Amino acid sequence: MAQHNHQLERQIRLTARGLAVLIGAAALAVPGILLGATALVTMCLTAMCVVAIAALTQRVTQPLRLNFLAIEPQPATLGETLTIIAKFSYQHPAWHVFFSPNPQLGASTGPPTNQTTHRLITHARGTFTLGTMRAYRSDVLSLCRTRITWDFPHRISVYPRLYELPAPQLTGSRGTPAGLVPAGYTTDDVTLRAYIPGDELRRIHWPATARHGQPIVRSADIRTSKTVNIVLDNRLLGTDSRAFEWVVSLATSAALSAIANNWTVRIIHARSRRASNAPVFTSADDVLHFAAHVTAVSASLPLASTRSIVAQETVIAILQTLDDQLHTALVATSLSVAALVYDGGTHHGQRFTSAARFRIVYRDPQGSVVELWRKLNEVRS
Repeated sequence: MAQHNHQLERQIRLTARGLAVLIGAAALAVPGILLGATALVTMCLTAMCVVAIAALTQRVTQPLRLNFLAIEPQPATLGETLTIIAKFSYQHPAWHVFFSPNPQLGASTGPPTNQTTHRLITHARGTFTLGTMRAYRSDVLSLCRTRITWDFPHRISVYPRLYELPAPQLTGSRGTPAGLVPAGYTTDDVTLRAYIPGDELRRIHWPATARHGQPIVRSADIRTSKTVNIVLDNRLLGTDSRAFEWVVSLATSAALSAIANNWTVRIIHARSRRASNAPVFTSADDVLHFAAHVTAVSASLPLASTRSIVAQETVIAILQTLDDQLHTALVATSLSVAALVYDGGTHHGQRFTSAARFRIVYRDPQGSVVELWRKLNEVRS
């Protein structure tokens, strides 16, 4: 992606050597004048003129001009390498270009391959500024230096790592496709609730918004869509973020796969006080935006209220770990639940087994996410 928007700052300053020469020449010129030492005064004035000419030359010399900046890929995913290619006008070997990435975005992979190509590895999800690029040029005597700084206001989006997953093909306890909403719902089943970040603007119910004085949105119209409900385990469980990032990546990939197959996606997470407040998605862009900014929180998953909104839908729970409390809460929903678990019991010393309406697949550290997903689709109640 080519970017032309940037903020430019140009500074011309004497170097330490230039300052030393200027101050030393001035300090020697004064006693030289008082003592009538013409040769000394001439030498000092010559030195000061050389410094002045160096500064003037830096000012009148055509500065380095940034024509555009190419950033690939954009958007990026977590752990991916970003390549930044800058194209300049009036570039001269005397110019030295350095790139300082936003530390929140990622870290440089090392020295640039050349003056115009820089690489960094993203290490956080979210939306970030790119960073700063600086160019320096000194005269041949290193008396004066020009510094040009470019700040880039463009925002870089970093999504979780994504996997190509087929749409979930789960079966319910009666052999019917689970996750498909049965017919027979009436308009009474379409409820209104307060707007929360992540809801699509097209779901705003304007008459209700006018009545209540705050944004009110329609819940997903379950009469006309297939709905998959994804429990995203964003509980704050420790300092190691690998399990949480695995959950976010797999949940996002599953949601994108479902949307690509014309399913509606409801993501139930710990920031939702009730499952009915969980955001509903029909757009891949909205899912990616949500996934880029979801964080771990010190709260429990709102599973107690799940039954009321997904009476005959399958729930796919993507979990960091499955303990007694969470297992009991999922079983209590009386729903058809398929659980993908990152922690296979190594920390808790236990593994729960699949039941008639509760299927569990644990992550294999040696296996792939795609293989894990395939195993889930192979499980039959």
